[in-house]
Amino acid sequence: VASTPAQVGGQRPQGWLAKEELTFGQVLGSGGFGSVYRGSYRGGEVAIKRLHPADGELTEPQLEEFRKEVANLSALSHPRLIRFVGAAFAPPSLCIVTEFMPNGSLYGLLHQKREPLALAERLSMSTQVAEGVEFLHGRSPPFVHRDLKSLNVVLDFALNVKLCDFGLTQSMEKTHITRRENECGSPRYMAPELFDSRGKITEKVDVWALGCLVLEVFLGRLPHSDCTSLPQVMDKTLVRRELPFNDREGVGMELWTLAELCLEFHPKRRIDVACFLEGLRGLAC
Repeated sequence: VASTPAQVGGQRPQGWLAKEELTFGQVLGSGGFGSVYRGSYRGGEVAIKRLHPADGELTEPQLEEFRKEVANLSALSHPRLIRFVGAAFAPPSLCIVTEFMPNGSLYGLLHQKREPLALAERLSMSTQVAEGVEFLHGRSPPFVHRDLKSLNVVLDFALNVKLCDFGLTQSMEKTHITRRENECGSPRYMAPELFDSRGKITEKVDVWALGCLVLEVFLGRLPHSDCTSLPQVMDKTLVRRELPFNDREGVGMELWTLAELCLEFHPKRRIDVACFLEGLRGLAC
């Protein structure tokens, strides 16, 4: 069984919080890796993501993976990234604590609230998402989100967006944290190479997902909205080699062409996020 981070070397490592200082409130949702709560930490409102280990408890090597990840997350700060408060070990769960975003997710706005949005608002949100991805990819080495989707984009009261869950996917997979199949449709945003166990994961997987996200924002539909299962998405992507969106009704030609540069099937042919962001900003002129 893993020791708590506070016990390592007699000091609490960077980014780790005392679980006793966390208060859990309303459940905001459940996802592939656990549940998200509205809570508080030292009097401030926070979101707490409680991660459940698949085997009931974490081993020391598994916890060490999270220690490294938490240290990395503590060093990331940008207006388009959700603010990382810290992590806590509450056996058998790990908790990731971030700032609380009052307007929920971009997914909720587009597909549940279905609020009418002006084209300028859609373009602003798309540009802000790209700014967050550009910052991550500009790290050395590039920081790959790996799970970019509308559920992992959150909103403040003014509909400014921030990315969340960046950096956690890889360590969660390594530590066998429970992930439910078909949860919230992550395969809808997956680049072709991610369906291949031998495929190399680079920042270009985020570029594909970014193209999906931007078209989702403008079309109001999920990628591969004509598919209801993972095999259908795989067949459409790998066998028929069709794009996640089949028509561009409601999307201007300039934006559609820009998004298509993200959705090249070969990763090396995909545009990089800095060029994509420059193109989006050009559309705003």
